[in-house]
Amino acid sequence: MRAVLRDGPADALDYVKPWGRPELQEAVAAYLRRARGVVARPDQVLVGNGVEHLVGVVTAALVATGRPVVALEDPCLPFHRGLVAAAGATVVPVPVDGSGVAVGALPATGAGAVLVTPARQALLGVTLGPARRSALLAWARGTEGTGRTRGPGGIVLEDDYDAELRFDRQPIGAVQGLDPERVVYLGTLSKSLAPGLRLGWAVVPDGLAAPVDAVLGVHSTVSSLDQLVVASLLRDQVFDRHLRRMRTAYRRRRDEFVATLAARAPRVWVEGVAAGLHALVRWPEDGPAEAEVLAEAAARGIGLTGLAAGWHGTAAFPGVIAGYGRAPAHDARRRFEVFAALLADVVG
Repeated sequence: MRAVLRDGPADALDYVKPWGRPELQEAVAAYLRRARGVVARPDQVLVGNGVEHLVGVVTAALVATGRPVVALEDPCLPFHRGLVAAAGATVVPVPVDGSGVAVGALPATGAGAVLVTPARQALLGVTLGPARRSALLAWARGTEGTGRTRGPGGIVLEDDYDAELRFDRQPIGAVQGLDPERVVYLGTLSKSLAPGLRLGWAVVPDGLAAPVDAVLGVHSTVSSLDQLVVASLLRDQVFDRHLRRMRTAYRRRRDEFVATLAARAPRVWVEGVAAGLHALVRWPEDGPAEAEVLAEAAARGIGLTGLAAGWHGTAAFPGVIAGYGRAPAHDARRRFEVFAALLADVVG
């Protein structure tokens, strides 16, 4: 930040155009090309206040272009559901199984767009496989129709959730790279740097650029100084090195978390830990209700998220989302043991 203030452009603290500073747009486009396989020109990059802001903007643009129904994964991040609805769209669920979103169920929803987390399904932790990716894009192209019934075409909103924090293999390329005109790519720095930074980006297809522009305000919603700082981190590949250190550190943290639960609470198991900073923790069907586990956790001062909040309707099975990334390094082991003791007591 000092370097940007010392050596940056004269307008470093001036108003910024709605799509963001050109320095950051260029840096993001270059980074996404090399790290995520995204096809993007700098002028297609929209800088915003994280995914929360960007989902709202893109959804409003979709509604304005004749796509009032948006499908969301079931289960999904609850805030995704709220954002899409608040932007004026009707939310419909589409199931998720071991291979990711069940694309075959999309036509029956009547949706003109779908919001997915293909790199790592946000709650269940599964990855959208190659066949499903191809089918998803085929669905988007197929919704155009023919003749008088021809519609605006389907759009995939790709929230690249936890893609950069993969531990079992190299990060999987983005779906957007397979069909840049049918996919809106969404990314954020909330986990890789800090949620309080409130900075993310969307890569907007040319066909949606004008509708998105119509939704935006007069100026960018993100600090000019922050944009220049992040542009510097990306351009000089400082961010790339930071991510490599993160993967090493959090892989060890993940391994310790899983090992602690296996040793102290053998009736529970974890899923979705090949990437990211949290795990889905499950237990046998004859075990306690999800609400019981959450209540006992709250009584012991342990913060958890119930899986029930993510389902659109009746929960298919109980579980809790437990984050292992936020605990301070010096206290992580103790916290993992406290959590394991809770599960051992409640689940058995």
